[in-house]
Amino acid sequence: LNGQCGLSGCNQGFTMCGQNPNAVCTNTQTDAKNCGKCGTVCPMNMPYCVNAVCANGCLNGHPQPNPCTNGKDPETGDPWTVCSADCNSAWISHDAGGGHYHALQICQTLGYTRVGSYGGTCSDVCGYCGTGNGCMNPNLPAPHWDNEGNCGMDANGLILCQMVNWQCLK
Repeated sequence: LNGQCGLSGCNQGFTMCGQNPNAVCTNTQTDAKNCGKCGTVCPMNMPYCVNAVCANGCLNGHPQPNPCTNGKDPETGDPWTVCSADCNSAWISHDAGGGHYHALQICQTLGYTRVGSYGGTCSDVCGYCGTGNGCMNPNLPAPHWDNEGNCGMDANGLILCQMVNWQCLK
């Protein structure tokens, strides 16, 4: 247009916001600066856009969990700890010597929708055997995803057990 480049359209799921040559394609379902429609900016007290609505958290309206948040499995009562988390994923670990965990239920309680990879932690919460890593250690190693810890299924889904860590995904 008048010797300038510009957008002629956006891929499915995206909306063209702005005027050429400065137009951008955005997902109005998740863009906090164009939430629900172009130009709708989410306020500071509800800074995330979830399903085209401003919310106080990026995980289906939930805020991302803080590292070292603790909880208990809804079925067994066994304790778990959040090792790290952001708006797309979290790394959860057994706490206090292991147990049996309904990982999907725990992930959903935190606002995530599914379980990703999982594996053994060799008894160090948020770490590996013998390294002395703890939840507050800022130099956490990468999670150990070896698919160990699968103890079958029950009416509530996959059960991860023993000294295990798993990934919750958005």
